Amino acid sequence: MSMIEEWRPIAGYKGLYEVSNLGRVKSLDRVLQDKKGLFKKFKGKILKNTTKKNPYGIYMVVRLSRNGEDHASRYVSHLVLETFKGPRPSGMECCHCDGNSLNNRIDNLRWGTPKENTSDKYKHGTMLWGSRNHQSQLTEQQVLEIRAKYVRHSKTKSNSRQLADEYKVGVQAIGKIIRRERWKHI
Repeated sequence: MSMIEEWRPIAGYKGLYEVSNLGRVKSLDRVLQDKKGLFKKFKGKILKNTTKKNPYGIYMVVRLSRNGEDHASRYVSHLVLETFKGPRPSGMECCHCDGNSLNNRIDNLRWGTPKENTSDKYKHGTMLWGSRNHQSQLTEQQVLEIRAKYVRHSKTKSNSRQLADEYKVGVQAIGKIIRRERWKHI
């Protein structure tokens, strides 16, 4: 069943931009005065989304401007939720129900707790852990090697320091790997 597209003004940008329940953003027709005092007409259009990669995935963003000033990029999913469901409740995050961070339809979005969002990521298989995490300095194989080498040798701080130097990570990271506080999945 297809959803009928509904457009609503974006808070703080009324008369300038609207967002739809299908996750599209458009500028509205407007007349602006340039630096020379001349008035120019601008025809409204559907904005091109760009993607932004962050530690949690790839998300659609748009840049909005007001009074000729460019503002920071805004996540399309946040604009849709804020416009159709209301402001973000304290402590809540944007959750994509199907696990697809590029699907910004209102029927795929909800405000949820960080715990609910993480649970969704495990359920959808989109959790970026291990070497899939862009901040990871180690591979699964290296973690297994660290655990094997640590077990084989005496459990001293010098052993942790040697492993940290060998794998170019901190001593605390080695301890967390050994105690399975990190890399729990292997």
